[in-house]
Amino acid sequence: MVSILAYKAGFISRLVQAYFVPVALLVAGVLYLMLNRRQKNLRSLFSVVGETPFSSAVMIAVWISVAVVSLVHFSAPFPYEDYQAMIFPLFAVALAVMLSDLAPDPVNETRQVPGQSSSWTGIWLPLLVLLLCIASSFSSPVNQAWFAGQRDRIWWPLRKETPLHKLQRIGQIIKSITRPGDLLLTQDIYLAVETGLRIPRGLEMGQFSYFPFWTREKAVTCHVLNREMMLELLSTVEAPVAAFSGYGLTIGSAAVVELRKGERDVLWNAVIKRFQPLEEVPCFGQADTTLIIMRRR
Repeated sequence: MVSILAYKAGFISRLVQAYFVPVALLVAGVLYLMLNRRQKNLRSLFSVVGETPFSSAVMIAVWISVAVVSLVHFSAPFPYEDYQAMIFPLFAVALAVMLSDLAPDPVNETRQVPGQSSSWTGIWLPLLVLLLCIASSFSSPVNQAWFAGQRDRIWWPLRKETPLHKLQRIGQIIKSITRPGDLLLTQDIYLAVETGLRIPRGLEMGQFSYFPFWTREKAVTCHVLNREMMLELLSTVEAPVAAFSGYGLTIGSAAVVELRKGERDVLWNAVIKRFQPLEEVPCFGQADTTLIIMRRR
């Protein structure tokens, strides 16, 4: 139970950190509605300028979609907030509509009765939002990840090349020892995209293609691989090159669990029988793992 709560709390913390500006604006907007009930109410979350029944229904559907997708990600055994990126554009639209309804009318702001002071929201609120966005962009941990590698005790070693440049360089290495149309044995699908090579059938889901306990019939229907099919693939695939990062042959779906050492050894032994190591590339990919490029014996 403690570990589950820790995962859920971590999901929320990283989500707020990644989307700090829109989350802050959402909280501020809801608080404004709660503190100004005479002028506004929570129904403003779904209101649209020039509101019609259809537009209100659309906004309600948008907010429900954002909530449902977020709850699905939150309820996963290992919450993975990265996938919130797919729903964020919809959330941004809904949030913008809500804030536009709360914002003061600029026409009325300029037609004030002499002697009355202008509402601070009309001038300062947009400026504060802009400054908040600028400050957040500079303080984002993504900036450091672009330029610095994993921490070495008290030092932050700078990257010698960007992740994209490294991917392109490795793509050139793989293309130099393959021909157009060849298969590339990998679970790092962006390597196949970069090189323009094909991947074996069943590995289209990348690291999440291995469902060891499924039946063959179910795996075939869902275009993934069970244990038997994975061993058959590794033992017979006619790919001239294999490339596995730290994600390769380590994850068992659908629960997304780390494979036991004995099972990893069985899979790797099948690879080593047919492929020999050609080059190791440290600090590769999303988690800075070691990529092993192998050539068929």
